Amino acid sequence: MPFMFVAFVLRQFLISYERPVPQVIAVIITLIINIGLNEVFAKGLGPAPEMGLAGIALATSISYFLLAVGLVVYIGTTSPFLMVNLSGGYGSWTGPSPCACYASVCRSA
Repeated sequence: MPFMFVAFVLRQFLISYERPVPQVIAVIITLIINIGLNEVFAKGLGPAPEMGLAGIALATSISYFLLAVGLVVYIGTTSPFLMVNLSGGYGSWTGPSPCACYASVCRSA
């Protein structure tokens, strides 16, 4: 359940930055994974035992966990969200400075 909340917040975060396409793609991939895992856990395919409704709940939890991890990786490795580069140094924010935004709002009022 916590992963559903995290995934929802991250999806809304991407939408607020006017980047809905990555989250839509991630949700479609998650849906496909969820359908596959539902079959595996509910019917006991492969090494998984037959679990019925509990298996469907487990499959949904795993799917949302993967969605949350995928969105965190996307946000953590994509500009303008990237704050720490892979070499360990800190990146810089590429958007306007908060002071400049505040000053432009104060001048227009």
